[in-house]
Amino acid sequence: MVSVKWKIFCYLRCPYFSHIIKNGTLVIGNTRVQDEKIFLERGLRKILPRLNLRDIFKIYGLNIQFTQWKKHRDFRFNDNKDFAIFHPVQTAISDVSERDKFRKVLANSKARKNILITTNDFNNDPEKIYDIVNAVLILDTTAVNEENKQIYATIKANLADDGKEEPY
Repeated sequence: MVSVKWKIFCYLRCPYFSHIIKNGTLVIGNTRVQDEKIFLERGLRKILPRLNLRDIFKIYGLNIQFTQWKKHRDFRFNDNKDFAIFHPVQTAISDVSERDKFRKVLANSKARKNILITTNDFNNDPEKIYDIVNAVLILDTTAVNEENKQIYATIKANLADDGKEEPY
C-alpha cells in the first residue's frame, strides 16, 4: 500500500509543479524524527539517511527540513517555503487543550501550502479546524484490498449500532 505522504511527494514533484515547488518542511507532532523516517521509508520504498531537526535533506528532488510544531507557537516560521506537511496532527486536533495551540502554529506557518495529514478519522474531530483549512481530501482505501474494505464495513456497522453516522 502506498502511503499518503508518498502520494503528496509525487504530487509535489509532478512536472507541472517541479519548477516552482522545491523547499518544504515536514512539521512533526507527537512523534520522533526517527518514527517519521520509518514512515517515509515505507511509503517511499527507499532507505533514507539518518534524519534530524538541524539539516536539510534532499528527497526526490525536494529540499525537506524537519521541525516540531510545538516549537513554533509564538513566532512565524516557514518563510520562503513552498510547502509544509504537518504529520501526525490527530492528537493536536482531538485534544481540546492542544487544539488552540495548534491553531496558533498553523497561523504562524507562512509556507505557500500547509498540508495536514490526520489518521484514524472515524470521528468528527477534524471538522473542528475546518474554519482554518482551505480544502479537505479524504483518502478512501477501501478499494486497496479486501481487508480495508472489511475494516471499513465493521466500523460503519459499529457506528450504526451506536446510532451514529459516518463523519463524512
